[in-house]
Amino acid sequence: MRKLSQYPLLFAMLPTPATIPAFYDRFQGMLFDSKVEDSFSRQVEAKDALRPRIQSENKSSWLTPKQRVEWALRLGLSRYNYGLSELKNISDYSLIDEGLRAYLEFKAPDPFSELNKWNAAAAEVGAFLVESSERKEALLQQNNAALWNFILGDTTNLNESWLLALSALNRARVLKGRARIEALLTGRHHLSLEKNPLINPDSFDLRAIEMLVTDFGISQQLAGAVSKIDNSGAEVEAQKISFLRKIKSYWQDQGQARLAADALSRVQLLQLESGEELNPQEILDIADLELQAGQFALAAKLYRRASEASKESDRWTYAKSMAGLAVAAQRDADIPGRGGREKLELAAEYFRQAIEVNYGSENCDFLLENYGALLSELGYPDEALKIFERLYKEAKRPIYKARGLGLAADLMLYKLSQSESTRRRGQYRRYLGYLSFLSDLAPRNAALKQHFEKALQWQKKLQLENDPETMASILEIRLGLRK
Repeated sequence: MRKLSQYPLLFAMLPTPATIPAFYDRFQGMLFDSKVEDSFSRQVEAKDALRPRIQSENKSSWLTPKQRVEWALRLGLSRYNYGLSELKNISDYSLIDEGLRAYLEFKAPDPFSELNKWNAAAAEVGAFLVESSERKEALLQQNNAALWNFILGDTTNLNESWLLALSALNRARVLKGRARIEALLTGRHHLSLEKNPLINPDSFDLRAIEMLVTDFGISQQLAGAVSKIDNSGAEVEAQKISFLRKIKSYWQDQGQARLAADALSRVQLLQLESGEELNPQEILDIADLELQAGQFALAAKLYRRASEASKESDRWTYAKSMAGLAVAAQRDADIPGRGGREKLELAAEYFRQAIEVNYGSENCDFLLENYGALLSELGYPDEALKIFERLYKEAKRPIYKARGLGLAADLMLYKLSQSESTRRRGQYRRYLGYLSFLSDLAPRNAALKQHFEKALQWQKKLQLENDPETMASILEIRLGLRK
């Protein structure tokens, strides 16, 4: 402090202890290029030694509240925490202009995600502006005049994209139907030009969709009304597709798969009208949503379209489409009056094709399990056993390996009860083999203990209590259960 007291101007310019390190960096070049160079040591240790002593001083003894705010604004410290009352005593209106802007940004950086906070802060600023007519007139000549006019209710001559978007959102609140949608799409257009990274367009969309839900409710009418907006200019038309995608995501988050699929379908119709090629992945997305909504027949048609559109160009989408086609056909067949066994046979064929194109992927685990179960349901136990054994051998995830063994054991136990006595011993040893592998892979499997009890019953029924091979398998399973 002794050295700094020799330079009162420098001392007065220090804003707060918290910003002294940044202050030194800001003025380091000036200090070492001036006459004060001889009074300060070039050693870093000497400069650092001063900081704790300076920071320990009471900041109120250096600067008045007015001086602290004024120097914070002069040095561009927009995050400096101050109240509007501290701006009243500043005589430089350009500093007040910047201070009010910084105050708004500090209170609510994104007016769309924090609309209530922004409105509250804007109300404070509005009261500050009208408190003094002289101050108001002076501020309406500064850089942020459009913002102050907006807060005071004048929406003409707005010069920032986010302000135009906020004006459109406020205008939409008092409108209904088509006019409301057009105002919101106009706001989206303005916001698409905004460069401020703190402004999140998704927040605007959420506000807009919630506003439209009050008009149209939980129904397809919302997406339909947006898609039918026309003759509103290129700017509004360009926003329709992206806004419909946001509506799709909104309904999906709300668990309304059918409405989400409808919104995405309307996107595709608009793309067709504009001459764009349909994206197979988007067809697949609609099919997934229709499947989730229980529209199995419609989902199957869409999966078929996606598979045809992607067969030559996109193996991943084609594989997913075939898998979806198999699942949709199977679930559709479970509905009474939809074809019964014929549909199940078709679903089995789709599963076979889907496994071929999904071979080697994790999705293949799910397909093998369902294909094997479907073959068993259709009365093809031998073919089903082969699929379950394949699932155990090829599954990418251990849980599916265990499922494959469990399903194979279930099926073999059923075959034991149905087959001729001459074949039962061989089937029983195969059954024990499944249980042995399962006890090693998943000893805590819930079904293993029940299977072990069944295995003991069949051992006695087949008079294999003294058979060395059978006894060794039973012992191995018993030890596995004790892990």
